[in-house]
Amino acid sequence: MPDERDTDLRGSVGLCAACRHARRVQSDSKSTFYRCGLSDVDPRFVKYPPLPMRSCPGYEAGEVADKQQTAVV
Repeated sequence: MPDERDTDLRGSVGLCAACRHARRVQSDSKSTFYRCGLSDVDPRFVKYPPLPMRSCPGYEAGEVADKQQTAVV
């Protein structure tokens, strides 16, 4: 059974919260962004998609990787 935090994350982030192509990026100021890995190889995808993502042709269920870095958006 999903916990409340998972439900909140899916509501505010959408599909990126559970997509294998997504990378969660936390900036030095503790802001969190979701970076689409498909943007590296396919120009249809933007690097930092507007959230929440409700539909996406590149969505594939999987785990989101965490990256601690300075986000450049």
